Amino acid sequence: MIMAVSPCSAPTARRWRQRGISLVELMVGLVIGMLVVLAVTGSVAVLNQQRKTTISGGDAQESARTALGVIDRAARLAGAGLFNNGQLLCSSINIYYDGTTLANGAPLLPIKITDGGAGGSDKITVTYADAKGGSGVVNVVEDMPNTSANFVVNHQGSLQVGDLAVVGVPGSNRPCTLFQITDFPPGGGTCGGVTTSCLKVQHNPGSTGKYNPANPNTAFADAPRYGYVNAPPTVIGPAIIARLGKLVQDTYAVMCNSLVSYDATMAGVNAPSCTASPAAFANVIPQVGDVVQIQAQYGISASANSDVVTSWVDATGATWAAPTSADAMRIKAVRIAVVARGREPASGNVTAAVSSGFPDAAAPAIDLSTVTVPAGKTWQNYRYRVYQSVIPLRNVAWNQ
Repeated sequence: MIMAVSPCSAPTARRWRQRGISLVELMVGLVIGMLVVLAVTGSVAVLNQQRKTTISGGDAQESARTALGVIDRAARLAGAGLFNNGQLLCSSINIYYDGTTLANGAPLLPIKITDGGAGGSDKITVTYADAKGGSGVVNVVEDMPNTSANFVVNHQGSLQVGDLAVVGVPGSNRPCTLFQITDFPPGGGTCGGVTTSCLKVQHNPGSTGKYNPANPNTAFADAPRYGYVNAPPTVIGPAIIARLGKLVQDTYAVMCNSLVSYDATMAGVNAPSCTASPAAFANVIPQVGDVVQIQAQYGISASANSDVVTSWVDATGATWAAPTSADAMRIKAVRIAVVARGREPASGNVTAAVSSGFPDAAAPAIDLSTVTVPAGKTWQNYRYRVYQSVIPLRNVAWNQ
């Protein structure tokens, strides 16, 4: 018997129910997933850049604050041991060391600003005596017969063999001279006829007196003969000798986008230098990174006897580029602006214009257009932080 087969049950007519996803749906899903990944990645990149920028701004703030603190601490020592009876020991100095003239009538100020010019960073040199056990001052009581002769003083005071000391005439426009004590020979001589007891101070050249030239007349343009009387140009007086222990002359400057310090006295022999990439420094001490500029001004009083700062001036011009001894006593303070830069550049310009270093004056201007930046970037792609401070020169005020 032949059985009829239903058309619905025939294999060729059976409807197969579709299971899973189609290729088209898979491709659409992949595209949507890629778009989501791109969106998330973009958001993460933006957030990461914002995080870096925020952290970079914080780092710049910390760098500026730290750099200002370093300079502030040094500046408060300015002038220690450089005064006698309300006057600077001298306004210029001769320094020799081991065959080299380091200072030939160079300015000697408690604090000295070297103007960096338009778009440049200023330098600040702090000078003070670092004598252990006190400085001490003795009087020269006999005129030097020549510039290499021993000094004759009224007593030894705190002077010791090996000490660095300076001889000069406070208030004079002639330079003082740094020397090293090598001995106290017996016999004081005639004591210049001004006292019954005196002492010779020897300053011979050689291995124990590297700061002493064999012939000061050839080492310096102006090598005075110091004495008890003032009979220029032969002898200048009344001269004194002040024990320094060590003469500290530290310069704070910006090099390779960092605050550095170096020995200003030895800079003529050991020249400070740096390379930016990779960062390397020679003959300097790196203090704080990411510092791009320093601007500074003198705060001056109307007279040496006044502590009131009446105006702020740049270290320029005939008067303040190289102040005399009298003008140096009018410098009662310095004010400093330190500029630090964030490390992370922005995609566009985020610093629009140059500002002034201090809010009450148009000058000095903080011009960052000459600051070194990576290729493809400008100074305006970076964020900056500026910290300012007024630093009183307490040793000047105490010794006026």
